[in-house]
Amino acid sequence: MPNIIKIAIREYLYNIRRPTFLFTAFGTPAIIIVTWLLVFAAFGNEPEREPLTQVGMVDLAGIINPDFAVDGMTFTPIPYPDEATARQQLDAGQIQAYFVIPADYRQFGNLPIYSYADLPADFQTNIHRLIVANVSQQAGVNLPIERILNPVSDNIVVLLDTGRRLNTTGFIFAFLAPFLFSILFWIAMQTTGNFLMNGLVEEKKNRIIEVLVTTVTPSQLLIGKILGLGILGITQIVVWLAVAFFALTFGPQISFLEGLKNVQLPADLIIAGFVFFGLGYLFNAGLLAMVGVLAGSEQQSNQYSALILLPGYLPPVFLIVEFLSNSNGPIATLLSMIPITAPFSMVLRISFGAVPMEQIWLSLGLLIISTLIVGWASGKIFRWGLLLYGKKIRLGELLRVVASRKVNISTSISQPAGSEA
Repeated sequence: MPNIIKIAIREYLYNIRRPTFLFTAFGTPAIIIVTWLLVFAAFGNEPEREPLTQVGMVDLAGIINPDFAVDGMTFTPIPYPDEATARQQLDAGQIQAYFVIPADYRQFGNLPIYSYADLPADFQTNIHRLIVANVSQQAGVNLPIERILNPVSDNIVVLLDTGRRLNTTGFIFAFLAPFLFSILFWIAMQTTGNFLMNGLVEEKKNRIIEVLVTTVTPSQLLIGKILGLGILGITQIVVWLAVAFFALTFGPQISFLEGLKNVQLPADLIIAGFVFFGLGYLFNAGLLAMVGVLAGSEQQSNQYSALILLPGYLPPVFLIVEFLSNSNGPIATLLSMIPITAPFSMVLRISFGAVPMEQIWLSLGLLIISTLIVGWASGKIFRWGLLLYGKKIRLGELLRVVASRKVNISTSISQPAGSEA
């Protein structure tokens, strides 16, 4: 156990200072936050224009009653009999803009506006208020204009199957959260997995592995590496969650980030993410160590890493509509039971609906059993292939190693051309 802890600490401290990890853990969220701030600032700090007070109106459809006062208007429209007269007044500077209600407005709803300058953001809103107020007054509708323009002020959706209460922003985030979490965990898993495989390739290439196996057993080496890199992945995720918590806590205090106050971070989604993606990391780490110890170069190890990690991520992404429309359907349920796709798929199901507890426990059980089997097979292959150099490995040979009762470090070492024996 002390050797395992020493190896885990060494892997953690060595990799946490690597530029790749520092950029992924801190640079990526920093870039995202800065981008969001620039976008929100660009849209939220538009210069305010003075409201228009002299506005002409050509009502060819006979909809507007000039004597009917509308509350909340920043201007009182000046009626003109035709467009030519209104245009003359605009050219002469007597009015700042004018709009035309065509004779066929009731049929097509067109409403052209003419001006020589940029219009304030609320100008069209005022015209809408004017038309709606007049039409509702003519129809005898006894409702405030605010309720006609905006029938529901805050749309609250209560998900009876999960018990969550979501407004419009929260509902959108409930849809986006699974993708954010999956991307976060997948990047963490990919980063730590690549560190594991590339570290093994580098240590074998530099013959460091030969020194290590004289002081620790292959099992201790494997467990220590997986444990240390697993803690590294958790560190990365905790940093990102801390950034998200900070943004959701203090972001709404900034004027152009007020919308963040409606964003909800479901606790059950966080717990499910840690449990399933944690087990998913152990499952994939076993597979990565299994092939990483046999990889002959860093490029080859990266190819193996993609072949192992992508199958667990791509199927749920391609079938996201199925998860959204029928989270308890046969396809979504099947993918959440297959160990390689279970982490991402089950988190999606939990996010989009209520998953029966027996299915959650079954998925966890299958994932744990598969992780133990992969770990057992990985330990055998890791021990056997630890000191293999330049030897082409066949699938049948790997199966014989896994099926054998006792496996020792291979003595059939093929030296690369030009190396010393």
